[in-house]
Amino acid sequence: MEETARPESKHYKRSRSRWKRLRRDLIALVVTNAGRLTSYLPFALTRRVLPALTRVLAHPAIARKVHEHLSLAFGDTMPMTEKRRVSKRIARNLGLIVAEVLAASRNKLPPGYVDANESGERTQAAFRDQGFIGLTGHIGNWELLGAELARHFPGRADSVIAKRLGNPRLNDYIESLRGRLGMTTFYQNEAPMRLVRSLRQHKIIGTVPDQDVARLAGDFVPFFGKPAYTPTGPAVLALHGRVPILPAYLRRTERGLRLVTLDPIWPDFEADRDEEVTRLTCAWSAALEAAIREQPSDWMWFHERWQTTPERLEARRKKRERAS
Repeated sequence: MEETARPESKHYKRSRSRWKRLRRDLIALVVTNAGRLTSYLPFALTRRVLPALTRVLAHPAIARKVHEHLSLAFGDTMPMTEKRRVSKRIARNLGLIVAEVLAASRNKLPPGYVDANESGERTQAAFRDQGFIGLTGHIGNWELLGAELARHFPGRADSVIAKRLGNPRLNDYIESLRGRLGMTTFYQNEAPMRLVRSLRQHKIIGTVPDQDVARLAGDFVPFFGKPAYTPTGPAVLALHGRVPILPAYLRRTERGLRLVTLDPIWPDFEADRDEEVTRLTCAWSAALEAAIREQPSDWMWFHERWQTTPERLEARRKKRERAS
């Protein structure tokens, strides 16, 4: 009985693996072709149609998680009516983000849609001969923020740090979109020394580290009054590259997006390294929290921001030790 069961089990696994690859390829085929076709449509059309679609299709999927996280962050100070408004706005913004990125990839965004105001000029002047880490969160449209850095610092916007998607074809498509926006993608599993060298050559690195990623080095810092596992990579990179962290984001307005740059967070190169990493991480996290509080509907509240706990982190560590 065991000898006949074993081949069946292998056959089942092979079939499941083939179906998984086929499904992955089909998803990539649909998404990439839909994206390419949609990018040729007028932005005036896509900025209305895509948000309406995601408002209907995405809201049922994200509403419960958004409401749960808003309750964690704001407690009873935010009524349910406001939570519903925020979750609907987030679902709508998902379509708007796609419409904006596709339009920007074809140079179809209307002039002035991204309002750089005095923030762009001030940043250019302050960092004329100085590299920095442009740090943002999943606020407004973080992909277009990278394009703004590339536009304000031609030839100096080196890379944006990103997670490699599990779907290779879909990952290639996203990478190609970033390329059209003037950005090169650097993946989290690549050796960081290239980034350090770029920063020391007065280049600019972009990062969006406001998610809970347990496999990355991190620390528990306060976020909306609760400890959240937060990547320490930006702080370590700033210390090695000897550059500041510049928190920035694109705020949604009635007419489009508005660039907001905050005060740069400079490392203290004489301080204890571990203490300085924690201080820098707390500082940029607090800056993003303040931006989110100002306009909660701009942030993607469905992310599992508080999922990792010290207990879960320790359990993962022990599991890796047993496996090795």
